Amino acid sequence: MTTQAGKIAEVMFESVLDTYEDQTMLVDKTQVFTPESGTMQNAGNVIWRPVEQHAPISK
Repeated sequence: MTTQAGKIAEVMFESVLDTYEDQTMLVDKTQVFTPESGTMQNAGNVIWRPVEQHAPISK
């Protein structure tokens, strides 16, 4: 039973690792947004911004 569970965990880990490695290429397309302090204070430290959604990268 333990051997089977270990094999399942290894397969799941490899699947997650493959997805992670494929999505690291999106890091270069990100930008850091730092709002003005006055805006943050007036908004109660919450700002909603439109965000582009990306589907998972598949080979």
